Amino acid sequence: MNLRRYPDALTHLEVLRNRTPEDGELLFLTGQCQQAEGQTADALNQHLRAIEHASGEVDYYAQLLALINTNPDELPFREDLAELDVKDSFKQIFPIREESMDAEIVAEQLLEIMVMEGQPTYRALLVRATYRKNRGLLKQAGEDIDLALLEAGENPDVLLMAIDLQRTWAQTAHQEVRPKEADDHLEKAR
Repeated sequence: MNLRRYPDALTHLEVLRNRTPEDGELLFLTGQCQQAEGQTADALNQHLRAIEHASGEVDYYAQLLALINTNPDELPFREDLAELDVKDSFKQIFPIREESMDAEIVAEQLLEIMVMEGQPTYRALLVRATYRKNRGLLKQAGEDIDLALLEAGENPDVLLMAIDLQRTWAQTAHQEVRPKEADDHLEKAR
């Protein structure tokens, strides 16, 4: 895949998937190739199936989240997934045709499932905190970081994200001319 020969990779992955059709990693790699080829619907299906067969893999959820965020206009409705062999909880995150499609809601629901099922939980919390931080939901991101700190304590990734979030809060407070609050957040980051 590093050579960007996605059609060749898809051919080889199909041969491997014929041998082990429920291998989560092969499904995930297939989804990545399809995504690179612009086959969004097929990629989404493969990522959902990959999660189904390896539900603890936080990276699989993160890739599906990226696909949802980069292609919000190409998301399926629940009816489009009727034949897909995945849990109903995955299908339920997508609205029915009569409802409007909101990629933010779909993403948040996916993140909820990821935090419940992803392993280790602190990594799932970090992915959700990053998503929320990038959308300006700093309070919710902070709650996720607090939970990750309780679970993983001194893990460097958790500590770095906690520092980064404090720095973001400080920048926001500074821009909104709240110097005391900005200083407090910078002090917490230290």
